[in-house]
Amino acid sequence: MINMKKQKKAVFKVKRYFKKVESCKKVCKKNWKKVVVVLGVLGLAFYFKNMLVVALVNNRPIFRQAYIKELEAQGGQQVLDGLMTKAMILQEAKSTGVSISQEELDAELVKIEEIAKQQEMTLDELLELQNVKKKELIKQIEIQKIVEKMAGEGVEVSDEEATLYLEENMEYLPKEATQEELINIAKEQLKQQMLNEKIQELIVRIKDEAKVVSWL
Repeated sequence: MINMKKQKKAVFKVKRYFKKVESCKKVCKKNWKKVVVVLGVLGLAFYFKNMLVVALVNNRPIFRQAYIKELEAQGGQQVLDGLMTKAMILQEAKSTGVSISQEELDAELVKIEEIAKQQEMTLDELLELQNVKKKELIKQIEIQKIVEKMAGEGVEVSDEEATLYLEENMEYLPKEATQEELINIAKEQLKQQMLNEKIQELIVRIKDEAKVVSWL
């Protein structure tokens, strides 16, 4: 008799369980679209969390938009000016047919590698220390070499100019260097000074000639 009661109770529990399952199925079937939408929204919110929020301070978010506005306020115009200047230089180079070969880029990278070796580092270690990626470095080299090519045409230093430079700057030059070495050093430094002036003149000119529209 006791077993029959237990069996009936067990059967009743099983039936009630299946009724709940069927009821749940009906509700889910009826509202499956809502469930999918809610899950989708939650999934997108989690996926794009880092795109909307950059930090949490005591569980309060700092939104990316506020972060970007602060960046723009602190140095946005300077960054924009740099980007526009690069664009102008590259456009000027294209219109005048000035380009930099891979061999020229490689030669500059070798020079930088030598500097890194003098500091007992590899090029990669030096770039990591400066927080610069190799692609960014190559682009910087390319821009620099382009402006040097465009501005450097006709830049020459005479022996007389080099001699005068030595007379005015002898105290800053190596004491153990020969006269010929000193002349070469003077010519190189004077040429770099003249080149820098020409580069500044070039950038001023292409900026004056460019048509710029900015929304910042």
